[in-house]
Amino acid sequence: MVKITKSLSVGLTTACFSTMLFMSSCSKEDALIPTPEPAANESSNLREAVGGGILAVEYITTTDGPTGLSTAPNKWDFFSYYDDPIFSNEPQSATSSLTAFAGNSLMKWVKPLPVPSTGTGNIITVLSGMNELESTQTRINNLIKGKKYKFTFSVSTTSLASLYNSDVTSEYTKAAVLRLSPVGLVGEGIDDTTDFTNNKDQWITKSIEFIAKSDSYHLEFKGIQQQCFNGIPNYTNIHVGKNAIKVIN
Repeated sequence: MVKITKSLSVGLTTACFSTMLFMSSCSKEDALIPTPEPAANESSNLREAVGGGILAVEYITTTDGPTGLSTAPNKWDFFSYYDDPIFSNEPQSATSSLTAFAGNSLMKWVKPLPVPSTGTGNIITVLSGMNELESTQTRINNLIKGKKYKFTFSVSTTSLASLYNSDVTSEYTKAAVLRLSPVGLVGEGIDDTTDFTNNKDQWITKSIEFIAKSDSYHLEFKGIQQQCFNGIPNYTNIHVGKNAIKVIN
């Protein structure tokens, strides 16, 4: 504490002496008036950085990552629910391309997916069926309590062109559920369900508007499997692009 006090005293003395020299050689009109530091712009997705420049607020990372089986994009993860203890705990979900599961050219979709309205980049594919269910999860951060946000994303269901032989294809997912839950609050979650009836091999763009009850939300996305367990998997996809979350007010 003593050292800090001394440093401040020396600094103040030097500053006062420099100011006196400056004022003695300049007129009042020449003197510079200090300007306040830029404040954060909380009304949009952009904030002013100290010293100038614009920084985008990252609420959620995109699904655009390297393709691969059991490979999730940055800040995303896979979770497995298994009904049969003989199955491995290794997730069979993947980061996929628009043309193939896990980006594997030997596992192409029956129909390539178009570019979603939410932007370009790779997608996440979660597996259901075969007595098992998997989900993908991430966090939404940097929210301000009381502000209203809009989260936009795209979902789809696809089928593999072939599984065990050229005549067998995977089934389509019946529906998908995306759940948003404020961290630290129980019973405040939001569920959004997408019915894929007559909506196969195409993107459905959805939006959820919510007033933040926490500065962080947990996101979980999964498919709803078919009624019977016939050993054939179902694939459900989600795409989250840049600027997926916007401040409404």
